[in-house]
Amino acid sequence: MKAFKKLNQSVLGIMLVLAMTASMLIAAPAKEAKAATAAPTVATDVAHDEITDVTVANVTDETVSYQMDDNDDDDAFIRILLPKTATVDTLKNLKFTITTNTALTCDSLVFSKSGNTYTCNSADLYNKSYTLSFGGVDYILAAGIEGGKTSVPAGETGVITGARLGGVAATMARDVIQSDFMGNPYFGEMGYDWTSVTYLISDVTLPNDTNRAAVVLSYSPYKKANQVTVDLTSGQKEVTINGATYQVTASFGDVIVVSKDNYYIDLHELAKYLSSEEETVASKEDLLHMFQQIQIAQNEYFANGARTFSAGTTVMDVMQDFLNFAYGEHKDNTVKYFTMGDSSRGADVSYIDYINGLSYRQVNRYAGWMYSDDPNGVWKDGAFNKGCSMPNVMSNAYTMTKDTKITWFYTTNYMAIYQ
Repeated sequence: MKAFKKLNQSVLGIMLVLAMTASMLIAAPAKEAKAATAAPTVATDVAHDEITDVTVANVTDETVSYQMDDNDDDDAFIRILLPKTATVDTLKNLKFTITTNTALTCDSLVFSKSGNTYTCNSADLYNKSYTLSFGGVDYILAAGIEGGKTSVPAGETGVITGARLGGVAATMARDVIQSDFMGNPYFGEMGYDWTSVTYLISDVTLPNDTNRAAVVLSYSPYKKANQVTVDLTSGQKEVTINGATYQVTASFGDVIVVSKDNYYIDLHELAKYLSSEEETVASKEDLLHMFQQIQIAQNEYFANGARTFSAGTTVMDVMQDFLNFAYGEHKDNTVKYFTMGDSSRGADVSYIDYINGLSYRQVNRYAGWMYSDDPNGVWKDGAFNKGCSMPNVMSNAYTMTKDTKITWFYTTNYMAIYQ
């Protein structure tokens, strides 16, 4: 393959593990595989002299990027990012055209040619990639959908269109977790998807005396056959209906009480790592200061007892309330406890990259923030409890209930969690 001319470098995404504060790494990991290469962390734009245009049919606002990744010196990528409103069906059956200065060849896709424009009428690009060659230069073609939570797009097939929990109408939504590094060989080596789609059934508050272990979920058309019983003891459960995965959440009663008993930042693993001989990116002294300030802020946050939130509060809502407190920007506090760096704050935050400056960049390439809803927490007998529950949903889509127990934790080796 010809050498590429590198253009301006920009960090386009977060290390894969941190994009998964939903406590997964874009998808369920392979049972055994370990990557031969490190996870990509930086994408660099490259010149694309062989290609003058790439367009997608029946889609507006798509973004096309030409890039190389920092973990792979051999491959260049053509990446098509469809807008948030695009359906999965569109991604599975994508029609696109490529205008090129040289001949295009591809062993896996069929193209029709008109002048110097090549049209592919149907390509399945849902976590699949293809190699395109232009005059001896190879590109990996991959695509995805802009990440985030939206209403289920019109035209999405195979998905229920309405749901009720305990007889109460629920909100239907779709949550897409999208990596910036579409098509990178790392995904194949690890068995991960770069586009993960989950459907959400939520925004329901049921009476306190509801039998939470057997909540009836009915879906349209509302017939007896279209009912399943869901155990919502923890407030959240994953169910599969007609092959599609749904995260079902409900609140019970009107007030969510949050205390250190059911919402906790666990730093045991980081403490163990700092006491070892392992090297760190940032100095251990700085990491210790970050650690201590997080602990102090957490203690002060609950110093006057539990805190109450309204029904519908998410795991991220509580984290944002705590972070505002730690920065002295809270109705209950004007003292600034965090001084070591920024934190992931804002109304639109869907995952936690860093807290008080503590992020994957500060320890090693396998470190980062995650969360668990296991009632027993994540640390047991001096080690991480590998059997603990790891929600398959972003924290801003996980609705708290009176029975929810959340543990945020800083892992120094996310790969070990899935082994």
